[in-house]
Amino acid sequence: MIEIDIQVPVGPHTHSVPEIVEQAVAAEALTVTMRSTLAQYPGSVHWHLKRGKERGTLEVTWWPNRSRLWLKVASGRSAEWIHGTACRLKFQIESDRQSCQLEKTP
Repeated sequence: MIEIDIQVPVGPHTHSVPEIVEQAVAAEALTVTMRSTLAQYPGSVHWHLKRGKERGTLEVTWWPNRSRLWLKVASGRSAEWIHGTACRLKFQIESDRQSCQLEKTP
């Protein structure tokens, strides 16, 4: 199993994290095959992502109670496309985070 933490905004922009994630997913032309909540992370949003008909699943979890966002590849669900895609998603989401911070007004 692999987990990659993603830095997210803290404060008023936290509510937009699911939208930022879904925009990044769309930009990568990934398919959301599942969007749900994980019981061990109450209030979380959890996505399963696939690329076309290729094997492998990349998971994303947003847990607002802890302001934690991470990517995960479960054992047996890895594929060649996942590593590069995970790096690009992390970069894109963190770039949006920085944009949100710049938009804050005093």
